[in-house]
Amino acid sequence: AGLVWFTTTVAGTDQVSGSPVTLGPLSSPAVLLQAPGALWASVWVSHSSRNVGQDFMLVVTASNTGGARVDGVSAPPFPAGTGTAVLSAGPWPAGPASLSAGESVTWTWTWTAASAGLLDFTVTAAGIDSNSGAVTASAPAASAPVLLTLPSALSAALNAFPMPRNTGQSFLVTLTVTNDGGAPAVGVDAAPFAVDGTGGLAGSGPEPFLPADLPGGTGATFTWTFTGSLAGVSWLTTTVTGVDANSGTALSSGPVVSPPITVELPAALSALIAAPSGA
Repeated sequence: AGLVWFTTTVAGTDQVSGSPVTLGPLSSPAVLLQAPGALWASVWVSHSSRNVGQDFMLVVTASNTGGARVDGVSAPPFPAGTGTAVLSAGPWPAGPASLSAGESVTWTWTWTAASAGLLDFTVTAAGIDSNSGAVTASAPAASAPVLLTLPSALSAALNAFPMPRNTGQSFLVTLTVTNDGGAPAVGVDAAPFAVDGTGGLAGSGPEPFLPADLPGGTGATFTWTFTGSLAGVSWLTTTVTGVDANSGTALSSGPVVSPPITVELPAALSALIAAPSGA
């Protein structure tokens, strides 16, 4: 690669006088010799996990690592995987690009997650070598996969056992929390129990500790130890809350109510012995 030109001198002899005749030296215009154009491509996604309905950005960069200018450069992305997404906007900037040696261009698209699953993108940058007219293309470049999930959703159930119990006896209260969605639920916690009814209850816990994080499709059980302090029938109520890790949306199970908790006075026997009169 580099500049090249040609130089020559034209010489002859005058037919009449026999004198030498010369012209020159003469030089041609310089010609730039270049290595062929060569393209390189990369692709990047803005998020590793998104909920269905959420947007994410796809960024593609194409570079000319060769010598000759490459015209009409484009690098359309091709999605593949078990999840799907639809193109919402882009590319920006629009249209093919011309890349001289060492130049790059970056395009950005906006995609919207449409169905759950793994999704990745493959791009190949291609264009026309401005010197030879030949098509030049990069090696395929693949993005990291994006996990597309359904939003997280919390449900919960309370239970108390064994039942019934006497005052002073302990029993267990369990709260089973399930993330029925796909995205992780983070910061999952339970509000302090509200006690309704005629009985009296006192408790401590839970084990394991709250708050906790729940991946999509999983559940966990948390256990408190209670003691009946006053005879009667009572109910415990709580609400489980958390945050969708992908969207930041607040989550709630709604009020969760236990079965009736029955606390009784311990059994107490009394007896009366009477003797017949006049014995």
